[in-house]
Parts: sequence; C-alpha cells; structure tokens
Amino acid sequence: MTTISTNATGNIIPAGYQIAAIAPTKLTYKNGVLIASIISLLICPWKLMENQDSIYLFLDIIGGMLGPVIGVMMAHYFVVMRGQINLDELYTAPGDYKYYDNGFNLTAFSVTLVAVIYLLAVSLFPLWNRYRVFHGLSASSSPLRPTPY
Repeated sequence: MTTISTNATGNIIPAGYQIAAIAPTKLTYKNGVLIASIISLLICPWKLMENQDSIYLFLDIIGGMLGPVIGVMMAHYFVVMRGQINLDELYTAPGDYKYYDNGFNLTAFSVTLVAVIYLLAVSLFPLWNRYRVFHGLSASSSPLRPTPY
C-alpha cells in the first residue's frame, strides 16, 4: 500500500505543475492535478499488466515518442548552441533565448513530429520493418515481441 500511495501522490505533483504551466493565467496547480488525474484514469495504466503484448506496445510507443524529443534536444545543444548555454539568460524574458513563433520553435516541432510518425510507423507496422535505417532506429526489434536470446 505504501508503494501505491507514494507513487500516486509523488508522481502527480510534477504533472499538475506542467499542466498548470500550459495556461498559467487560467489553470491553477489544483486544476492541473485534477486534469492529470482524469487523464491518468482515461489512459488505464492497469491495462498494461493484462498481457506482455500490451507492455511491449506501450514501450514501443514511449520509445517512438521520446527518442525524437531527445534527438532534437541534443541537436539543439550540440549543433545549434555548440554546447554553450548561458544559464542566466534562460530565466530572463528579454534574454538571448527569445520565444520563436508564439513560444514554439516550429522547425524543432516539425522535425520531432515527422520523426515520431516515422518511428511509430516502423515500430508498430511489421510491413514497414524493411525501411529501418539501422537496427537501433526504431523503438523495438520486433513489434509486440521480445527479441529471443
């Protein structure tokens, strides 16, 4: 019971803050926690434990979505910024890191979206497996099944 109560209350705090940060003038932390709770109930995480195929599907989706995000973040740090970030300017509004188009970097968003669509298609549809660039590009080696050792 301790694990469930600690994880449920501890993991809802950052989710509530992140959702409240989407529209800080309209959403409070309490509303963010409520929205995060409703979303987590709609996702039905207990369904992941029904069988191993659903766990692998979940991991394929998470890997297909988080991989491109990390790739764009690393490209921005190493290629665009050349490893030099002024931490003081990150927290000032008129600083070096101004907002792009209404707060979105459309280039980074577009690249991330294309990469997510590609990785999910290659990972989830066996017909597209031949379009992998190399083995580690997609989220798993075989959709819904572990690699036999």
